[in-house]
This record gives sequence, C-alpha cells and structure tokens, in this order.
Amino acid sequence: MGIDALGRLIKISPEIAEQHQLAVIDCLEDPDVTLKRKTFEPSNDNHYKTYIASRCVELSVQFAPSNQWFIQTMNKVFEHAEDLENVKVAHNLMKLIAEGFGEDDDSADSQLRSSAVESYLRIISEPKLPSVFLQVICWVFGEYGTADGKYSASFITGKLCDVAETYSNDECVKQS
Repeated sequence: MGIDALGRLIKISPEIAEQHQLAVIDCLEDPDVTLKRKTFEPSNDNHYKTYIASRCVELSVQFAPSNQWFIQTMNKVFEHAEDLENVKVAHNLMKLIAEGFGEDDDSADSQLRSSAVESYLRIISEPKLPSVFLQVICWVFGEYGTADGKYSASFITGKLCDVAETYSNDECVKQS
C-alpha cells in the first residue's frame, strides 16, 4: 500500500520521490517479489522508472559490499525494469565491468568479470529476458567469457548461438 500511495503522490508532486529514494531502494532488496515489482510500478512515467533504475545502479556502485552482490543487484534491476529501454543503465554497467572499480586492483576487476560471466550463465536460459539485458550478457560473454580460463571458446560461442536462436526475432540481440 505504501508503494501505491507513493506512486499516486508522485503524480501530484514529483519531488516527493527524491525524499523517499532510500525507501525505494530498500523495497528493491525486499524478499517479496510483489513489492519489488510494485516499486517499479508507482508511475506510468518511463522517465521516472529509468531514473529509479539509474539511481539503483549509482547506489550499487557506491555501496556494493562485494562484486557478487553488485552483479546480482544489477540483474534484479534489469529483471524488474524489464519493460524499459535501459540503454543508459546497460551502458553504465558495461562500462563498470570493462573499467572495474578503479582501485588499480586487477584481481578484483577480474573477479568482477568472472562473477558477471557466472551469473549470466545461470540466468541466460530464463524466458523473456529484456533485449537490453541480453545485449549486456552477450557483450560480457564475448569480452570476458573465456578470460579466466574456466570456459572454452566453443562453450561460450555455443551459449551465444543459443541466445541468437532463442531470440531470432529480436534485431538488437542478433546484432550483439
């Protein structure tokens, strides 16, 4: 009810959203799937939803307790904001994975990339993943799928071919 009320208040006075950003982030981490989805549904305003998703990314970058947590949080953002074209969020995620956390720690950056590959291998077979998220997954597989030596090039190529076959009608995914 609180999220619904916030959604209605936002239509009247958008600045209310700023005052309740942390509450929205807390709702995204709640184990209740319905609450998570409702968090992205307070408004029909896609700009606002994209703002929430972008803010989740920013806060996750700043306060991530671990690489694995960060990747899982990003997966949730894409999962729950599936109807949005989160191109900016996707670009920022890919940039972070490519550049790392900027601490001149190659080991931590490699671990971040390996965590991303592992996570995406687990979820790649889920039905109806958003196109933008699939583009991120394909890019990560292409750039870092074999980097740690755990997976062969033929295995990663097979996964990419599976994605292309499953989403053969999606031009954006095929181009990835």
